[in-house]
Amino acid sequence: MTLSSESKNRMNKNIDQILVKALENVLSEEEKILFNEWMQEEDHQKEFFLLKEQWEKPTSTPSFSVEEGLQLLHQKIEIPVKTKTRSISNFWKFSVAAMLLIIPCASYLFSQKDVQEIINTTDSNMIVTLEDGTEVHLYPNASFAYESPLSHQNKRSVQLQGSAFFKVKSDVDHPFYVFSDQLETKVTGTTFEVVEEEEVSKVSLIEGKVKVKKKSDDNYIKIRPNESFVMEGTNTQIMRFSSEKLLFEKDHKSLWFQEASIDEVAKRLYEAYRIKLVYEHSLNEVKLNAKIKNASLQKVMRIIEFSLDVTVKQEGNLYYLIEN
Repeated sequence: MTLSSESKNRMNKNIDQILVKALENVLSEEEKILFNEWMQEEDHQKEFFLLKEQWEKPTSTPSFSVEEGLQLLHQKIEIPVKTKTRSISNFWKFSVAAMLLIIPCASYLFSQKDVQEIINTTDSNMIVTLEDGTEVHLYPNASFAYESPLSHQNKRSVQLQGSAFFKVKSDVDHPFYVFSDQLETKVTGTTFEVVEEEEVSKVSLIEGKVKVKKKSDDNYIKIRPNESFVMEGTNTQIMRFSSEKLLFEKDHKSLWFQEASIDEVAKRLYEAYRIKLVYEHSLNEVKLNAKIKNASLQKVMRIIEFSLDVTVKQEGNLYYLIEN
C-alpha cells in the first residue's frame, strides 16, 4: 500500500513534526492516519523502528553539524531540506534538537544491512513476506527482527516481541526458529501462531510439525495440528483448540465466540479494540455465541446488547453493561 498523492504531499510537508510527535506519542487523530499510511512501506517501518530504538535510550554522540544532520534526516525521508529561517515553535525547536542528537547513531544503524527490524504501530495486522517466502502476520503492537540474509549458519531465526501468525516456507536444510519472550519454537515449514501476553505464552499449530520449549528448558516438546503449547507462570500444558476459529480470528477484528463467558468476551474485546467492559459478574451465567467477520466495535456492542439483554453505555474507553 502506498500513500495517495494528497496524503503524500501532506505527510511530506509535515514529516519532521509528525515523526517527532510519533516518537513522543502525541499525534493528533489526523496525524495518526497519515503516519499509519506512511508506515505501510517496509523501508519506512525499518527507519522509524531504528529511530525509535535510539530515541528511547540514552546515548552519547560525538559533535556533528546540525545542518548536516538535518539534511541526512530529510534525505532518509526523501523530501526537500527546509531552510534554517523557517519559523518554528519552542516545542518543535526542542524536538528537532532531540532528534538531531540521535542522527549520527541512527545513520550508523541504517548503514548496517545485516539486521532487519519491523514494528507494527497500527491497530491492524501487518503482513510481511521474508526473503525466503515465509509470510508473517504481525499483530498490533508487535515487532520482530532477523538477520539478512535470513538463512545463516544452516538455520533461519527471528526475534519476536508480541504476537504473530507464521506461514513458514519449507526448507528442511534450514530450520526456522522463533525466539519470543518466554518460548523457543522450531519448525521446517508449517503454519502456526505465537502469542505472548502478560500472563500466558502460547504456540498453536495449524498444520505441519512444531517443536517448542520454554527458553529455560533443554528439550523440545512436539505438538500436533490443533494443539497448543501453553505456558502460564512456570506451568506448561498441551491443549486442544479449533484451527478453524484461529484462522477466522487471526485478522484481529474478526470475532468468534462459542459459549463464551462475559469474562472471555471482555478479554477478547480488549485485545481487539483496547476497550474495557464493566459489568456485574452475574452476567457470566449467560454465554455468548457469535461469529462476526471484520467486526466494527459498534456492531459488536449491538450484538452484546441483544444477546445478553443489556444496555451498553460508553465513557471513554469504558463500556458499562447494564442488565435490563
